[in-house]
Amino acid sequence: MASPPQWKSIIRFEDNNGQVLYGEPLGDDLSKATVYEGSDILSLTKSDKVVEVGEVGAYTCELKEDLLNHVTQVLAPYVPDTILCIGLNYKEHAKEGGFSLPKHPVVFHKSKNSITGPRAPIPMPSESHAANIDYENELCFVVSKDAKNISAEDAQCYILGYTIGNDVSSRTWQAPDMCGGQFSYAKNFDSFCPIGPAIVSSKTVGDPQNLKITTRRGEKVVQSSNTSDMIFGIYEILSFLSQGTTVPAGSLVMTGTPPGVAMFASSPPNFLKSGEVVECEIEKLGKLRNEFI
Repeated sequence: MASPPQWKSIIRFEDNNGQVLYGEPLGDDLSKATVYEGSDILSLTKSDKVVEVGEVGAYTCELKEDLLNHVTQVLAPYVPDTILCIGLNYKEHAKEGGFSLPKHPVVFHKSKNSITGPRAPIPMPSESHAANIDYENELCFVVSKDAKNISAEDAQCYILGYTIGNDVSSRTWQAPDMCGGQFSYAKNFDSFCPIGPAIVSSKTVGDPQNLKITTRRGEKVVQSSNTSDMIFGIYEILSFLSQGTTVPAGSLVMTGTPPGVAMFASSPPNFLKSGEVVECEIEKLGKLRNEFI
């Protein structure tokens, strides 16, 4: 996809008839959405079909929480085949963990089976297998076309839009002194990657390095930062990932989490328990709100 998308923000949802649709809310009135046809997030085409999504309030380029209560089921905005993740990418997060700043982006992968929706429950694995479950609120971007050997200066042209992700992690498997520092295994359990609620176009978002990022654990704010604290910026990350390797169109890239994760917020750590709700919010992108069960 070489040209920018027609939409400012796009959601994927199941309507009252059980049909899965893509749609964009209409202007300031979120009671209706224009349907976009196609099964591929990269090649959606605007239709003349409008669907009812409920009576809600004003629209300010953010997907309002009220909208989610009027759509039968809001799903993950898409299911990427490739999920690339950057670890240890906020200065203050490195500081809270006592880590040196990395010289290059730290890369690992998540599986598409870890993807789930912005309001979906997240099953906790049995403690005998994967304990010490933690949250990580992350700005994510979607790659619009195959990227290989691109410069940071050109990277903006390869980004379709942005969404929120929670890189849920089992610290039992991630900690080097416990199970060998297995990043990918620690983060790849089913439903360990809620994303959404929308993909917001890069043009609508503007500067990705100046977005407020907030995480709430129940009613308590546990992460409060700004993407300006990133060690490696969005365009630098995509350029790095593309050197000698094709980053396929449609890839989801998760860009790291700010300070305040359960692993380092208290001593001893107070990891997530069944019944807790974690809400991840990023300016201009809306909120994820998932209950751990």
